[in-house]
Amino acid sequence: MQRFLIFILFCVSIPSFGQTYAKFNLATPFIGGVNPSVETAISNHWTFSFDVLATFKNETSTSGPMRILMVMPEGRYFLKEKFHGFYGGINFGYAMSRMSKPGWLDSDYKNTNIFDYSWTMLAGVTLGYEYQFNDRWMAEVFVGGGRAWTMHDRYTFPDGQKPNYADGSPIKLNGSEEYLPYKGGINICYRLGK
Repeated sequence: MQRFLIFILFCVSIPSFGQTYAKFNLATPFIGGVNPSVETAISNHWTFSFDVLATFKNETSTSGPMRILMVMPEGRYFLKEKFHGFYGGINFGYAMSRMSKPGWLDSDYKNTNIFDYSWTMLAGVTLGYEYQFNDRWMAEVFVGGGRAWTMHDRYTFPDGQKPNYADGSPIKLNGSEEYLPYKGGINICYRLGK
């Protein structure tokens, strides 16, 4: 709760820092979620962005349900000037998810009631372009990805019990590392303050 209040205080105080935009990703409603973000100027070429991705699908079946919460701070460098044209960003983040894995390797897996809780650390880059329509409104196109370090813990739905392998031994916590695209979309942006 304390972290949440610090985040709210940060977001409320951002307009006093200078030019700041509130953003909404138009692509995320198609996956059943939201991806709001805030970007504020630090200097003439540098900005700081903070975005949150959350999906709210209900865990009522194993045919693709997922819940994801991802937070990602990012530093961005603009080639021309802040909020104009191409930029590159360096980001890191944290994600938690609850989802069923698709049956890519084992065709019977998708018919089971197994889901994973996952905790992920992310670090990578973003490339994007921002175009200003006027002094208040802007559009942004971006894509990003990088390295993901994930720990998975497996459970059964709906009782939340730990599943066992065929020999009766329990499935244990496991980890994975991979390179992934983990952000992208089209943002509609509105400048806050004066």
